[in-house]
Amino acid sequence: MIEQQNKDIFIHHETILVGGIGESYLAEEIKDIEEELPSTIKLAYLPTLAFIRLRLSGKSRNKSDIIQEVKLFKSKLLNRLKIM
Repeated sequence: MIEQQNKDIFIHHETILVGGIGESYLAEEIKDIEEELPSTIKLAYLPTLAFIRLRLSGKSRNKSDIIQEVKLFKSKLLNRLKIM
């Protein structure tokens, strides 16, 4: 049986593409930011042969808050990755 999804929950995704480094090295470089993530936001590593896609996914009942929070963490990741 498939559970009915709660229509009051809003999901927002942001994606960053990272190339030229390995997944384990990337994970180590952004470990502290990943540990800061609230329980409403998850970070997925989606590697391919050419790059690693980082996908931030936020879930909340408050659409504007979760969009703002996901974008904040995307900005933190981009700032960190820019200096690598």
